[in-house]
Amino acid sequence: MQCSACGHEVILKSRTRLGLVGALMLGGAAAALLLRFTWPLAILLAMTGGYLLLWATLGKGAWCRQCKRIAFR
Repeated sequence: MQCSACGHEVILKSRTRLGLVGALMLGGAAAALLLRFTWPLAILLAMTGGYLLLWATLGKGAWCRQCKRIAFR
């Protein structure tokens, strides 16, 4: 498979694993919001978890090695 942006090789990651880790990170962010001084951690976890869920769903687990971006198919 080739990247639609640059034409180089695209690797595929497990969509199930990406989605599971993303959901767990969003759950961790929700738990961190309940504690007093963990707002920066909650923001970081939420952003990373959201990115992983986006990669698993819209990006279908595809990643371009050359341009380092989600390779939408």
